[in-house]
Amino acid sequence: MTRVHPWSYLALLEAARQAGVTSLTVTSPWRPLTGSIAHRCGLGLDVSWISADAGSIPLNREEFRGGPDGPWVTAEETRLFHDWEMAAADLAAANKALETAQRSLRASGEDPQRIAAVAAAQQQHEAAETRVAAADAAWNAEREAHEPAAVRSLRAALAADPRISQIFDPWRMDSNTRDATPAQPNRQQSKLESGHNNHLHITIRDPELLG
Repeated sequence: MTRVHPWSYLALLEAARQAGVTSLTVTSPWRPLTGSIAHRCGLGLDVSWISADAGSIPLNREEFRGGPDGPWVTAEETRLFHDWEMAAADLAAANKALETAQRSLRASGEDPQRIAAVAAAQQQHEAAETRVAAADAAWNAEREAHEPAAVRSLRAALAADPRISQIFDPWRMDSNTRDATPAQPNRQQSKLESGHNNHLHITIRDPELLG
């Protein structure tokens, strides 16, 4: 504990009190040789369980990518996420087709057939964008509907603390809580996202230790 920045515990406990969280299980504070630089500098804390009026809440969504069954991932969410993945793949293909059509048009010197091909590809691209947005909204709505209110309240309290610079958890990822960019959904696609599918992490902002 003495290797961890005192603001870490102070910020976490103050946020827990504001969010109505009565107890927490804190893991992985200072790790000298493994993990992110935040843990190696003593600026990171991980929380794996919280308790509130609703009971004990494991901060775990490993089930989303085939892990053990948990209470926060529904079959409907899994289906909706698959729909989003398919729509995203269609958008990528439409984007590639549009780029190909545009290159062909430039090389043809404004050939009428190439102009028509670009227009058709543009329509397909716009339709694919619409499908992706709809699929993303549906998945997010289902995911958020089953996110514990205590987790949401704790995250909001942590994000409001000026001493905290990062919050990663199984539901959302925020690499810079001090900017205007909102936290993004944790899709468990990147290594960073998958690494935070079973706990909440905070990073304390201390420029003297970690610029």
